[in-house]
Amino acid sequence: MLDYPPPRLECGSLVQHKQRGLATLATRDDANSAVASSDESENLVGDSLPISERVRFWEEQDRINQELIPRVIRQHELLTQHIGEHEHLPTTLANAVEEGLARGHKELQEKYDAALESAKEDLTQQMESEYHQYRARVGNLVTTIVAAGGVIIIAATVAFNVLIG
Repeated sequence: MLDYPPPRLECGSLVQHKQRGLATLATRDDANSAVASSDESENLVGDSLPISERVRFWEEQDRINQELIPRVIRQHELLTQHIGEHEHLPTTLANAVEEGLARGHKELQEKYDAALESAKEDLTQQMESEYHQYRARVGNLVTTIVAAGGVIIIAATVAFNVLIG
């Protein structure tokens, strides 16, 4: 007698098995425990199922495979092609980010330099203005001191002339 491997059950799928004339539904856990036990796997596929049922099962599996395998292959080819067409994207993205950062750095550096130059000019103008104000005050003080000295000299001369004469 031919021994066929038991059908593979997918997660969450329900498979109807004929066992001892009763239809049973098996979940993944039921199927895995059934497949794990060699005695039970023989009951699922072995002598309990007529050859016509096994042939129909494998014909259905073959029909499903004939429909799914080309789809899976096509999906693989499309994915491989897509990956091949876009392998350069990480490098392109990295270059774009680097260029953007460099451009942003250059713009910030230019703004910083302009602000620094403007601040230097403003500070220079302020210092020149304060220098001219200070110079004017010093000049006024010198003039006041000279005038006061002149007044003192005149007062001393008058006082000396009064005392002498």
